[in-house]
Amino acid sequence: MANKLLSLWYSKPFPPNFNPFFDVPPRFLGILQTRDFPSLLFTSDAWTAPSIEALGRAGDKTKVFRNISMYPAMKRCLDEIEAGEKQLNDLRTDICKVLKLINFKYVTVAGQKYLIEVPNSNLRLVPTDWLKISSTKQVSRFRSPQIIKLCNQIDQQKELMIGHAADAWFAFLNDFGTPFL
Repeated sequence: MANKLLSLWYSKPFPPNFNPFFDVPPRFLGILQTRDFPSLLFTSDAWTAPSIEALGRAGDKTKVFRNISMYPAMKRCLDEIEAGEKQLNDLRTDICKVLKLINFKYVTVAGQKYLIEVPNSNLRLVPTDWLKISSTKQVSRFRSPQIIKLCNQIDQQKELMIGHAADAWFAFLNDFGTPFL
């Protein structure tokens, strides 16, 4: 355990490498508490700040923290992403009117989200300002100018969030390592 703590402090691990600290069996925690290890290891704040599942699986720093209210820059980005996704969802009714559909769902193809899939028999209903992304024998996929704009905004906020998440991760590691100084 001591070697793991030293490697944590000196190497500043990425989220997946931090996961073994959360897998410490409870019987060892009792032993460590009796040996005067820093109390930070046993406080609820240290163990609940990161999401154990995200640490062990993805290594995605944007999904590591359960409560991002301590990191206002991340919260702001997340709010902007959610607002953009809500606007995209609200555009569905306008798209239904344009294409004369009762219901409509965006499709994702080859990693491209928010595509409007139109059967080739209904291409005459598609406005000329929509950008054609791809097509098959049966359907063509488009994005309207509003969707392009919102997707760009969402992508920009996701990139900003990655940077803010990295900053938050290093702040967490510094806070975690402070008692060991």
